[in-house]
Amino acid sequence: MLSRLTTQYFNRSNKASTDFDPINGLMLTMDQKLEETYKEFFEPFLETSKTFLGLNDIKVISNLESNEILEDASQVVYGDEKEYLPENFNGLGHMNILYLLLSIEIRKESFNKLGRGINLLFVEEPEAHTHPQMQYVFANKIKLILKEISSLQTFITTHSSHIVSQCDFEDIRYLRNSDGKASIINFHDALSSRYGSDTESFKFLEQFLTLDSCELFFADKVIFIEGITERMLLPYFIEQHDKLMNGDKTYVPLSSQNITILEVGANAKAFRHFLDLLEIKTLIITDIDSTKSEIHTNTEGKKQTVYEATSVATAENTSNETIKYYYAAPELSDTTFPSWFEDLRNQNLKTINPNIYVAYQKNENGYHGRSFEDAFAHLNRELIKNNIDSLQGLKNKKDFDSHPNAYDLIERILDKKSAFASSLLFLALTCDKAQWQTPSYIKEGLQWISN
Repeated sequence: MLSRLTTQYFNRSNKASTDFDPINGLMLTMDQKLEETYKEFFEPFLETSKTFLGLNDIKVISNLESNEILEDASQVVYGDEKEYLPENFNGLGHMNILYLLLSIEIRKESFNKLGRGINLLFVEEPEAHTHPQMQYVFANKIKLILKEISSLQTFITTHSSHIVSQCDFEDIRYLRNSDGKASIINFHDALSSRYGSDTESFKFLEQFLTLDSCELFFADKVIFIEGITERMLLPYFIEQHDKLMNGDKTYVPLSSQNITILEVGANAKAFRHFLDLLEIKTLIITDIDSTKSEIHTNTEGKKQTVYEATSVATAENTSNETIKYYYAAPELSDTTFPSWFEDLRNQNLKTINPNIYVAYQKNENGYHGRSFEDAFAHLNRELIKNNIDSLQGLKNKKDFDSHPNAYDLIERILDKKSAFASSLLFLALTCDKAQWQTPSYIKEGLQWISN
């Protein structure tokens, strides 16, 4: 394949350039020398034919042509001079990229010679058979090559988040199939219009379009999580949920669905218009982050109201901006805020977009958790106690029984969330007795996103 391309490149260039005269001159010299050798070698062989057919002028001559020589006797190889391998020993990914680059080189010369006002180049799914690193390299290098072609518009179609992550936000066009009709979306223009004066969220989104977030373009569904604890344990919770639903023949396992999981911290609200535009079903797993007002005196001696973390039972507010945004919270000074917060606590609110579900802690077994950790600890208290010596990221283990309230317990014994989460997962995967229960708000969220 590559050898044919090099021949094609030579033949096209040879017709319109004197750069290849030395190669053609070598062919003519070889023609002359071979013809002398052919006459001596083939004369006895042709003698019978001459006598039988009465043809005295039959002979074998040399008719070398550069295009035939290149096609039949030249190869694209790789390796050093002593030990090289032919092109077909290369991987499919390397072959594909080399083929694309050589094809573009051929077209580049043609484009530049024709000097037309508009040149169009279509590259279809360059990621085929290539590993992620090669996709990165291609996406970066192709820009440099294409800049050498004047008046060029290039269309690269792809299903690769690796390639999209290396593209400029302004260059992305999204093709969406809806009711059998395809529509093309200019993401930069459409989103900048939707975000309007919310320039901070739009700027965050542009900068956040890394490899992970670019998977959003190709996902059927999305799960946003807050931090490392959920990121470690969510696959385990998904596996448990799939096992629980195994008896339902109509159920499609979450592990088999095209779902992207992204850790976005407290910034899930910045994706609202992005998700609306893509029309992607989205689950946001977050914490209720309950707070209560306290009067503090600042350094200047002035009193001010500060909202400090507290248990849900004693709370009057939430510090979670994602919850406030998607559940349309009124201003804190508004007289309706207390009733809104009560509805939030009792799970009586609906999000501003029915395609987005925000899951947060709820009352379970007589306790309403503030965060994942205390909700999980309340639900799995006995199991944690039985395995406490094997769990990492904890301190003051001797005080475990001194705090019946899970909020106070976590405040007292939790030291490092990541170490705690990893040890929970380790025990779940290695110990049959450590089968953790999933908090109900996560189970309900997974059930919603699975449908």
